[in-house]
Amino acid sequence: DLVLSGVGKAAAAGAAGAALGGGRYGAVVNLGVAGSLREGVGLGAVVVASRSELADEGIETEAGFSDLAQMG
Repeated sequence: DLVLSGVGKAAAAGAAGAALGGGRYGAVVNLGVAGSLREGVGLGAVVVASRSELADEGIETEAGFSDLAQMG
């Protein structure tokens, strides 16, 4: 099964719990950590990152730190 959860650890945990609640699974794979990429990167695309940011906690920009609420 493929589950889309939205941004953040809480959203991922809630979506995984809801999806797994009715069935038996041997493993869960968490993917989709490149959600902040520019438009045009489609669902299921493979992206190779050169660094990591915790976007659900916030992100450092040239203007300073922005939390998720500020990022929109």
